[in-house]
Amino acid sequence: YLKQVAGLLVIGSLGGLGMNTTVVVPAILLGRAIDTATAWSKGTATSEKVWQAGLAYVAAMILYQGARLVKRWGLRIANQRIMASVRSDALRGVLDWPMEKLGQTPIGDLMARIIGDVEVFGAGVREMTTETWDTVLFSISLIGAMMFYDAGLTLLVLLPVPLGMMLAKASGRWVSARTTAAREASADLTAFLQEHLVGLRVVRLFGRIEATVAGAAVLSERLAEANLDAIRLRAGLQPVYRLLMVSGIVLVIWLAGSQVVAGVMTL
Repeated sequence: YLKQVAGLLVIGSLGGLGMNTTVVVPAILLGRAIDTATAWSKGTATSEKVWQAGLAYVAAMILYQGARLVKRWGLRIANQRIMASVRSDALRGVLDWPMEKLGQTPIGDLMARIIGDVEVFGAGVREMTTETWDTVLFSISLIGAMMFYDAGLTLLVLLPVPLGMMLAKASGRWVSARTTAAREASADLTAFLQEHLVGLRVVRLFGRIEATVAGAAVLSERLAEANLDAIRLRAGLQPVYRLLMVSGIVLVIWLAGSQVVAGVMTL
């Protein structure tokens, strides 16, 4: 599947490489623009210097956002094409099954799996292809630039990050288990609905309408609870480990702010 979209993956990866290598440049040039404007307000820099610093920042943002556009275009289209290919092959594989196996397998279950499981698979592919650049290279670029300015402060700022990463890793397994349960509940409900809608005349003939509705209600409730369990866990854990990941900002404001006041570091 990766070979089928190799060209798009290369284009998107080049965009991701450019985007997450230059991600530090706008911040650095914005800092220089602030320093230049501060110097101009004190009469130690000309307005021309301020304009030059501002234009340099704008150019850096155009470069960064242009690379971001290329990355998103290449990787997102590639991901959608991979999902379409997987879904096509899943349907093709089911059509090639022997009739005996088809007769023993609920059609609704197959529908739920071919549609829903491919969505879960697509999310994994998207994480693999995108986060290589948007997390790994992004972090390397930022940490490298921060180490260049102040290695000691950078190491202090990064102290909470391993805890956040470990929690994120653990929560991934928990979310995966609950996502699987939700997918199974969805398959059960889809299979139930498909079977009873196809056999609607038989259901009415035997007076099983209320029992069928009650059965669908039970399965719907089970699906809702399974989805809510996964959402509660994901929504509850994300703020916790994001707080851990960004708590170093407190140290930046405190320690670096003290250095700015002392004149050791510029704003």
